[in-house]
Amino acid sequence: MYPSLLKNMGKQILRYRNHTQMNISRPCDVFINHRGIDTKRTVAGLLHDSLALHNIRPFLDSESLKPGDKLFDKIHSGITECDVAVAVFSPHYCESYFCLLELALIMECKKKVIPIFCDIKPSELHIVDDGFCSENEVRRFRRALEEARYTVGITFDSRTGNWPELIRRTTDNVFNSLAELECGLVALSLREFVFRECWFDQITVMAGGNNTHQGNANGNENVVQVDMAVMMTQLLQAVQNNHGNHNDPFAKHNKEIVALL
Repeated sequence: MYPSLLKNMGKQILRYRNHTQMNISRPCDVFINHRGIDTKRTVAGLLHDSLALHNIRPFLDSESLKPGDKLFDKIHSGITECDVAVAVFSPHYCESYFCLLELALIMECKKKVIPIFCDIKPSELHIVDDGFCSENEVRRFRRALEEARYTVGITFDSRTGNWPELIRRTTDNVFNSLAELECGLVALSLREFVFRECWFDQITVMAGGNNTHQGNANGNENVVQVDMAVMMTQLLQAVQNNHGNHNDPFAKHNKEIVALL
């Protein structure tokens, strides 16, 4: 019961959060790493607009940076504080120092990365060492590219591919990745309710006509029905309070839930 409930609740909280604009304060949800001369007017730009239409906050340099912004500071905060990154690889990608610098930081921050290989194969991703990069930077960039090559992504041929399908598929992947992260935060929040307040066992979640409940430890089947909007608000607050909290004191009590994440 718990696995399907958690996964469904993660998606519902993401939709509810975006619909009500109750977002955790950070620059963006998704960072779009790309080579401008190749994909800014195509993949990157179209994906930015699609995500924005779904109330998901994307970071795209040409759209997110404003006059007077500190370039490196804004990009650094966009990467470190986002939840998911989309790396759009293209024929001239590896020629850009800044693309590789962003990718290295994304990988080092252990972000969930969705690669798009646009008009290029993963095996073709190699650093163009023109002496501009230091030895340390070359090592960082090679490690990042190596990790990207072995990450399952989306391949696309701009000459024959279906552009709407590419954008739809990528948007769906981003949404599902964000929902999975929300699911993890929901799991942490639910564990707090369960082990601190024994709250979960005393409610019925009314969602789409499906009732989910469990009697309390004393066998009492009296159930308090909680409206989904109230449930979402309370859980959302708990998720916000736990955002970025990696020290979960209840992990030892929840092997079943941990296995989902």
